[in-house]
Amino acid sequence: MIIALSLALLAVGLPAYAQEDDALSWDEMIMNGHRALNGGDVESALSAFRAANDMVQGRDDKAEEQIVGLTSLGLLYATTGELALAADYQDQALALRIATYGEPSHQVAIGLRNLASVRQNQGLMAETSTLLNRALSNLEGVGEGEGEDALGVRRDLASVYYGMARYDDALAIYEDLLPGAEEGAPEQLVELLTSMAATHQAAERPALALPLLEWALEVAREQLPAPHSATAMVLNSLGEHLRIQGRSAEALPAYQEALAMRAAIHGEADPRLAPIMNNIGLALLDLNRLDEAQTYLDAAYVIAVTAYGDRHPAVAIVMGNLADVREAQGAFVEAVEANRYALGVMEALNGPSHPEVARLRASLGRRLVTAGMYDHAAPELENARAVLEATLGHDHADVAEIINSQAEIARLSGEFERALELNAEASAILEVLDQDDSLHYADLLFVRATIYKTIRDMEAAAPLYAQALSIRERLLGADNPALVPTLRDYAFVLRRLKRTEEATELEDRATLLEAE
Repeated sequence: MIIALSLALLAVGLPAYAQEDDALSWDEMIMNGHRALNGGDVESALSAFRAANDMVQGRDDKAEEQIVGLTSLGLLYATTGELALAADYQDQALALRIATYGEPSHQVAIGLRNLASVRQNQGLMAETSTLLNRALSNLEGVGEGEGEDALGVRRDLASVYYGMARYDDALAIYEDLLPGAEEGAPEQLVELLTSMAATHQAAERPALALPLLEWALEVAREQLPAPHSATAMVLNSLGEHLRIQGRSAEALPAYQEALAMRAAIHGEADPRLAPIMNNIGLALLDLNRLDEAQTYLDAAYVIAVTAYGDRHPAVAIVMGNLADVREAQGAFVEAVEANRYALGVMEALNGPSHPEVARLRASLGRRLVTAGMYDHAAPELENARAVLEATLGHDHADVAEIINSQAEIARLSGEFERALELNAEASAILEVLDQDDSLHYADLLFVRATIYKTIRDMEAAAPLYAQALSIRERLLGADNPALVPTLRDYAFVLRRLKRTEEATELEDRATLLEAE
């Protein structure tokens, strides 16, 4: 499930003009629009940007102002999640930049980067990569290939590679940037280290992610004033790292400190609080503290809706996670409704071929599998798989997860050979991604073992349960309650194999963990 959503505005470069006698000048309209947008007043920002844009339209001597107006409207629509409109305005601004300044130029590089930001949010990673590489070529062409803007483009390109699951390519860029970041502003070093950690985390290399987060937090605490937004960012990322590793109880203090910092900096109702509230809700869900989880997610929903309206990606993210809580509370109908709502919002904004739309569709399919509604689940999963394979390729962890759900349909439908084939396909994807020592891979081993257990092939099931248990113990800790299902099922198989002493030991461990 999606965890957080962050939006950033790029500078547009405002030319200065004198105050008009009887009305606001063009530059004041633009400045007022950006102040309103930064304050969350989207309606006032839109009115100001439109008025400023109308003032200079059709005037050949005002190309620079037209560029700023179009860019500002593009940034506004990106903030509200209306990505098709955002792309249209940034595309218009880019065309005018090219006509006015030509290539190579710094202004065209800015326009390419702005459009790339929208395309990335639309999930069009290949096009985003092309735009960013072109922006870099423009900066190199005017002698700014090592400047601050070029470094920013390289960071953007690394994030695109991250989105394409090209984790090693992303890390290669980050590692090239690291020496310069160590000599620069501490905020930039903190951001870079956090991005590197997130990339290792996504590549299922948590042991490499944690030292980077600890380094980033040390720099933030020692070199930045308190409270600071960069420190809050690292604490939130550290909380995510711990939660993903099954250590949600340890994640909560990091999240809570991050939330307190953002509240102190931005105020209690600022939309930047919503992602951390969302993450706290997920941690509480992991700990089965369902009422508390719903409280935080409800609060995140209210903040996001107040700031952005009810048809924004940030709202869809929270609703998708609320669906998980409602399902855990046994409110299946409400869970499906929340999932469908989130899916509808994302699909209306981004179209049916966006990766985030596909992920929400896959979640809906998984819920329908849980409810035994296989005929309804199968087309949702197939649709989601087709989109993700088209955008991310076959060898991607999200595709493997969908295939695992398809295997579950086959298993529950009694098509055990088909279930084993699909499970093997999903496992092969993780092996290609070098994730055959991850929690996701352990999940696949567990499912495969369960299939063999169902068809009474205990000899085949036992080593699979053993391998799944070994991975989970190493990554989650030997005393983690999440091990209980594996311990119980493995013990069941061992008893059928007359390995009574081993089975008893596992059952005793499971009982102890349940008691704790």
